[in-house]
Amino acid sequence: MQACTPFLHLPAIVAQQLLAGVRTPAERRLLDRHLIDVFAHRGRIHAPSAAAWRESGAVLGALVKREGLELARVRKAFGNDVLLALTCREHGLVLITENTRDFIRIAKYVDVRFEPPWPILR
Repeated sequence: MQACTPFLHLPAIVAQQLLAGVRTPAERRLLDRHLIDVFAHRGRIHAPSAAAWRESGAVLGALVKREGLELARVRKAFGNDVLLALTCREHGLVLITENTRDFIRIAKYVDVRFEPPWPILR
């Protein structure tokens, strides 16, 4: 991972999701040492701005109005994906994601660039 850090950034939302999946203190230490701290030391962790939070509400509202999205039934992860798209757009980043279905939908409302993952070169 360290070889890629000059080219990669870590959205704080992704760090939150990764940390939520940690089961043991040993896993937490590994995640911190080999991923989160690597990006943090290089200033490459980006949190959503207040403007992104505000716009995410407008985007979700547009989805409700135009596509019949039911907020009560929306996965929390979808709301996070809207914030993730806005954060990447603010920082001029291309989002790498396997979740292209949701981001195709979000891209109708947020000018975000995204691509599927590429193979890791060894």
